[in-house]
Amino acid sequence: MIVHLSAHGAAIALCTRGATLLSWDPGVGESVIDGYTSESEHTALDGYRSALLAPWPNRIARGEWNDGDVLRRSPQADIPYNGGPDNRGLHGLIAEQEFNYVCTDDSIELVTRLDACDVFPADLEICVRFTLTARRELRLSARARNLSSRSVPVALGWHPYFAVTDLNDAWFDVGTAQRIMVDDGLIPLPGEAAFGSQLEGRQKIYASDDYALAHLEHTENGWACAALYTGERLIQMAARTNTPEQQIFHVFAADGLARREHRDVALEPCTAMADAYNRPDVRADIELGPREIRTLEVYLAASNIPDREVPES
Repeated sequence: MIVHLSAHGAAIALCTRGATLLSWDPGVGESVIDGYTSESEHTALDGYRSALLAPWPNRIARGEWNDGDVLRRSPQADIPYNGGPDNRGLHGLIAEQEFNYVCTDDSIELVTRLDACDVFPADLEICVRFTLTARRELRLSARARNLSSRSVPVALGWHPYFAVTDLNDAWFDVGTAQRIMVDDGLIPLPGEAAFGSQLEGRQKIYASDDYALAHLEHTENGWACAALYTGERLIQMAARTNTPEQQIFHVFAADGLARREHRDVALEPCTAMADAYNRPDVRADIELGPREIRTLEVYLAASNIPDREVPES
């Protein structure tokens, strides 16, 4: 089902399947989110456009993780590896799950339950609220509550795409961060080898970009901030989680997408890096005990930029 909401001069549309945002017009006259445009495109999950990612974001090596003495395998684990990116176990388990929803004057809250299964051995309640603020910001507040009597690793992410006028003019800035180094399957390298060079300030976006940034700067209130210049607009993002030491931003230039390849950029806030379930240096921080909650909060603001004020890359 598609749900629409307008408030404070802004508007959103979303699909209850996967709690997937389809569009957000912050009052500029068109959507700055490039979401799915058809049922068939959404069903194919091409690019995971604006998908909520849980109970893990991004990839898991071989689509497998060890739960004590039990090997858990993703439904995608048997997809043959063809030498390209390893998509087995990609982006968790809820992108195709139906959510119940409740609307208020300025927000839509969506809730679903992920039942324990062979892949993930605990019951989770997943709740996400989209709010249109009086300042025409979009706020996403997501949480996963462990309903089971045992601890499990849980991480969250969000995968919004923003249309760019010309990728050659696009840039992003997350302040100071370290690039995560990966193998040919886009799985982070072991241990400290995963953390590469430090980046500072504005970074040009290239067509092949598909990487994450860790060790982010945070404000006193725990927010990690990012800016994305799309050619016409400045998108400002602030994200906060209760696992700040593992928080990342992922940047993807839509390489290989069926629609708008290299004409969108995904800027993805996540509460842990790829393959977190298989990394001892991350796993301890993302274990979620019985009744505990993992959270991800995101604020988005978008503004048009007059030609005379366009920031130089």
